[in-house]
Amino acid sequence: MLQLKESIIFSKIKGEEENKLKILLSESWNDKTAPNNNMTNWFKDFSDVEIWTISGSGQMPDNQCCSHYFMISENEMIKSLITRKRAGKYVVLDSKNTMKMPSDKCDVSDNKKIKRIFSGEPARLMRDFVWRYGKYDLKALRQFISSFNPDIVFSQRRGSVKMCRLEYTISQLTDAPIVAYTGDDEYSLRQKSYSPVFWIRRFWTRAWLKKMIPQYKLFYSQSDRQMKEFQKEFGVKTKFLVKCGTFDENKIHQNVNQPIQVVYAGKLYCNRWKTLKMLAEAIGKVNNDYGKTMIQLNIYTADDITKMTECIQLFMVVFRQLNFLQYMRNRILFYMLKVLTKKTDY
Repeated sequence: MLQLKESIIFSKIKGEEENKLKILLSESWNDKTAPNNNMTNWFKDFSDVEIWTISGSGQMPDNQCCSHYFMISENEMIKSLITRKRAGKYVVLDSKNTMKMPSDKCDVSDNKKIKRIFSGEPARLMRDFVWRYGKYDLKALRQFISSFNPDIVFSQRRGSVKMCRLEYTISQLTDAPIVAYTGDDEYSLRQKSYSPVFWIRRFWTRAWLKKMIPQYKLFYSQSDRQMKEFQKEFGVKTKFLVKCGTFDENKIHQNVNQPIQVVYAGKLYCNRWKTLKMLAEAIGKVNNDYGKTMIQLNIYTADDITKMTECIQLFMVVFRQLNFLQYMRNRILFYMLKVLTKKTDY
């Protein structure tokens, strides 16, 4: 965390008490329901840094780091294409995360059922179109930025038409340097898809990234390979960044009950299922050695695994009847698990 602060915050301007950091997010900064709790992990102890956020989501934020938001929802962007009303609103939250400044009604949460329905490549292309050609409330956005006058703009996102256009717009409204972060392969062509729509989106995103990456003062990534490729192609300065952890020894359990409960709560994408598989195999060996359940692995995920479970059960029956080798059966089943849980975040 200190390394992050030293990297993105320039030395203080003499006479100023705080540095000002503007953060751009694709999702809401909500530690409870959205995937941006890593932002709190990075910025919660920045006591001498004032943070304002521009969010590409109408979901209500919930964190202890920021109270000033310019929120742009997808519904507003759609309406801006068919009406004269522009997208975006300025919202101020107090310490209890309740509205402090009058504003239009905000979406309290995103509709996950609708998201699943419109999650295919054609639907994602339509959403790209909405975020590319929808109309921001530039007057309100310009006022939001000028009233804050940021020293740094930090963009935490996966490369997309949505976020690249937002970055470009912000770059036209402030001279503050942009620092970006991505945790995904957002640019290379090392992808496997037979969907022409996927490749249309990929090349559209690449065109925007070619435009924006050279403008970054610093580019954070959690992939060493991607860092080297960006340095070579764009000459941008890159650094490695992952989520931080501080563990209080006073919270370590002195007395451990049996069986020991190991809990994983999160998604199964990005090959996380492979790590869980290895962990399960190791736990199985320990339990077999002791002849009883010493450790129990509990997995909680928001991913829809109904179809995956049904397919695995079906193939288990077929493989038992055909008497395949255990090794081959497991390899094919876990390959199915990988395919069925593979998702693309946006």
